[in-house]
Amino acid sequence: MEEVANSLSKRMFILGDELCFLDFYMFELLQLIDFTTEGSVYESYPHLDLYQQQIGQLPRLKEYLDSDDCLKAPFNMKFSKINNWP
Repeated sequence: MEEVANSLSKRMFILGDELCFLDFYMFELLQLIDFTTEGSVYESYPHLDLYQQQIGQLPRLKEYLDSDDCLKAPFNMKFSKINNWP
C-alpha cells in the first residue's frame, strides 16, 4: 500500500492526470480495505483517503452513490460476506 499511496500523493489519478477504469477498481478496493481495517488504513496513508474522496465526488458516481439504487453493503456480489456480515 505504501507504494500506491506514495504514487497517488504525486498525481491525481492512478495513471497521471487522466481518469481511467483502474481508478474505479482502486476506489472499490479502498472501500473494501477501509471496511476490513475499520478505517485505520487512512491513518497510515492519508493520501489514499483524499484519493478515494476525490473519486467518490465525481458527479455521476456521486449521484449513484447517493441514490437508492446503490447497494450500501460490502461488496459486489449478493452472496459475498466479510466476517459473516450479511
